[in-house]
Amino acid sequence: MNKTIEVNNYIRSINPVSARLMAERTGYSSQLIPVTSYVTVSAIEAFLRYPEAIKVITASMQPEEIGREARRPACQANSVFLWGVANFWLIGRNIMSLIDQSLDDVSDAHTVLDFWGRVSRSYRGGEFLHSAENDNRINVLK
Repeated sequence: MNKTIEVNNYIRSINPVSARLMAERTGYSSQLIPVTSYVTVSAIEAFLRYPEAIKVITASMQPEEIGREARRPACQANSVFLWGVANFWLIGRNIMSLIDQSLDDVSDAHTVLDFWGRVSRSYRGGEFLHSAENDNRINVLK
């Protein structure tokens, strides 16, 4: 399968789950931190930095191994972390496309989303990218 088709399939999988999760959440606000601005900057940073960071990470450890290791209790790489890998990058992509569409690169998208998909499936011990695909269960214990 070519990279463009794979990327489109990942995005097709992510969109309904993210839309449902975001619809269930309330707005966050803080007098100390401008939350919307903070999230915007974080998403832009994810878009710009994740592709290269993931290449460095995967040079040391394969995504499937990361997913297996993440099953350990108290590991920081968990279901929420995994959701953020894909979604923060995609939100940053949407923001940056308003500024400079030439930054949108299918190879970078594939690097990030393929990493997310491989880690997610390994973490869940099966074919599921999201717990929502498995009745909101995360089957991490064998």
